[in-house]
Amino acid sequence: MAKQITTIGAEAKQSFSFILDNSKPVAIELQYIDSQLAWFMNINYNSGEHIINGIRIVSALNLLSQYAKILPFGITISMVQGFDPFNIDDFVKGRATFYIMSIEEIDGLKQTLYEV
Repeated sequence: MAKQITTIGAEAKQSFSFILDNSKPVAIELQYIDSQLAWFMNINYNSGEHIINGIRIVSALNLLSQYAKILPFGITISMVQGFDPFNIDDFVKGRATFYIMSIEEIDGLKQTLYEV
């Protein structure tokens, strides 16, 4: 299921959606806030079954780890240089990458990285 989202542009507000392997829809809204030098996202899982707003996008193995019991996927943000995406064009220029991953894939990555 690991999927890199390559459609993130340099616009301050944008959205995309996809269908998970379990056939449930996910809609994600992204917003860049210049005064914060940061990206934020809202997630709508399964047409409103779970709505999570205001997650700051930071470099993380799983940005959604605290929701692992209610969301069957995670979001991995990796950076080429620096710590977090803080420019509006970080995804466009390839400094940041955004991945949708299954919980199993994230667990496997954790084992590889941390030898747990």
